[in-house]
Amino acid sequence: MCLRRLGKEGPVETLLIASRRNGLWGIPKGRIEAGEGTSQAAQREAFEEAGVRGSVEKDVFGTFTYDKQGADLYHVSVHVLHTLQLVDPFPERHVRRARWVPVRTAVREVGRAELGELFARLLAEDILNDARPLQGR
Repeated sequence: MCLRRLGKEGPVETLLIASRRNGLWGIPKGRIEAGEGTSQAAQREAFEEAGVRGSVEKDVFGTFTYDKQGADLYHVSVHVLHTLQLVDPFPERHVRRARWVPVRTAVREVGRAELGELFARLLAEDILNDARPLQGR
């Protein structure tokens, strides 16, 4: 889950990505490539899907599972990524819909209940105070 702060004291927002398959709002995610850990995959996927560069927490913040078209079950390890820069162009800019929203909004609008619970945990555990200011676009 990508976090950004607008200005030193501004609100903290999170990035939501629309699924290409069903349009539900979620977070950047994808398969782990050879030689990667989950934190490296999180960093790569954030760039590929939304042009986000930043600092990723090494520890897994939480997990959730989902099935894709009723066939395969996917297990997602979620890391907090502190957005430092937004880059354009990025690989999937023409095939992804993305939007930045307040974390409270993400709790309600993500397509998976388990993911909404992780966003609620961000609020409850006061992790948002660690969000760093965005450094330009």
